[in-house]
Amino acid sequence: MIIQPDIDTQATGDAPEDSGCESHPTEIDPATRRRQLEQLIDRTLGPDFPADRRERLWAAQQRVDELRRDHQLRDRWLEITHRRTMPGTDGEATVNVADAVLRTWARALDARELAGFLGADKEAEPNPE
Repeated sequence: MIIQPDIDTQATGDAPEDSGCESHPTEIDPATRRRQLEQLIDRTLGPDFPADRRERLWAAQQRVDELRRDHQLRDRWLEITHRRTMPGTDGEATVNVADAVLRTWARALDARELAGFLGADKEAEPNPE
């Protein structure tokens, strides 16, 4: 699982209509992706979040999307070569990518901002099960 702030493509109308599901973030054009990030920043960090910090977050978002694409390519290669069952080819790689994503966001935000951006500062919702 890759940790990624929830960017709602349905709310912006940017999800493909014919697919029946949301498009993967790396498949969305950069202008739309940027608009979604701006909305997320406004919602989680506030509309007064400084422009220079927004640029840093945009650079971080592009790096996160690159990490996600690299991970997808690696997973596809493992499927094609039937190596999916090799030890360390699934969970370990996912944890490594998640750590890299968190480090990327942490370079752009301080600890309080990172918690707000990822929603960690909100009270946990009870599990309905």
